[in-house]
Amino acid sequence: MKVFIRRWKQRVFWIASVAGLVLLIYNYSPIPTEVFLQRGRLWNGDERGVREPGNNLGLVSAGHNKQPFVNAANISALLIQKDANTTIDRRRDNLTESTNEKVPDVSFDVCKDARFSKAHTHPLIALTGVPGSGNTWLRYLIERASGFYTGSVYRDQRLHDGGFKGELVNHRSGKTVIIKTHDMGSSETTRIFEGAVVIVRNPYDTLLSYANLVAKGHTGWASRQYFNSQEWDTFVESASIAWKDRITTWVTRDNVMAVFYERLKSDLRRQITNILEFLDVPIDDARLDCTVAHPEGSFHRQKGESNRTFDPYTDKHKSIVKMHIKAVSKVLRETGYIDNDLSYVGLSKLI
Repeated sequence: MKVFIRRWKQRVFWIASVAGLVLLIYNYSPIPTEVFLQRGRLWNGDERGVREPGNNLGLVSAGHNKQPFVNAANISALLIQKDANTTIDRRRDNLTESTNEKVPDVSFDVCKDARFSKAHTHPLIALTGVPGSGNTWLRYLIERASGFYTGSVYRDQRLHDGGFKGELVNHRSGKTVIIKTHDMGSSETTRIFEGAVVIVRNPYDTLLSYANLVAKGHTGWASRQYFNSQEWDTFVESASIAWKDRITTWVTRDNVMAVFYERLKSDLRRQITNILEFLDVPIDDARLDCTVAHPEGSFHRQKGESNRTFDPYTDKHKSIVKMHIKAVSKVLRETGYIDNDLSYVGLSKLI
């Protein structure tokens, strides 16, 4: 009997030792910190992640003091992950680093066309952010890279005529891969969505783009006189609140991905790849190369306009915007999307 008990204790000791060793390897081995679990499979993140359904504490992720869902299969998969995109074990400092990636020499014909899917093919995923955040540009990129049309809740005839053929399709049909909306995540109109891609852009750039959109549409510029008016003062107050509310009400929902506009500009291939994986769309390397080679559609403002050579924000404006940046940073930290406060301090073109 004593021999049996002694052997039993030895087995318990060895089992506990092996379990401890596995956990030690998991916690301290150089596993990339930006590996996320989404829809039951592993994929790469980039200082952002996906909120799993029912997970109100933040991301399901490895590292950075977040609590991952761990089982033997997940640990093994993490340890043997060989994808080249996961070899970078570091954070980028507030969205400013550029990869200096060589632009592929690819004809636009490779990614020019897109198509509709059969009804109910795609889940209802919102593409959202306050106007001026880059929603239309990201729609263009997603269509080029995925080969599927994007939708909208607005039915804008001008956008449809400009090439966004999903603009007039019923946004509940499931025929489009993602659906543009500017509504808050807490509104009744957004309850239909099963997830979202939220664009976070420098609010100083966003508000200026938003003002130009209101004044002159997707490609025009507001007059300089406008930015010296009381109307501009009022706009900064109301639009900066809208910027904050659109982000904070969406990122606290489940199955949401935050995409930083500045990261799209500096690391387009990786960001679009992440978005396609979130949308559960197969990666077509040829289309991806084509998208990187031809990143701008027809709905963008021409560079070199005189309106970009001055700063329309007064100290009072900056104080208001700074307050909302702080509020958004707090929510993004609490939900696990960033580690440090957003470092937006003014127009990106003047910094």
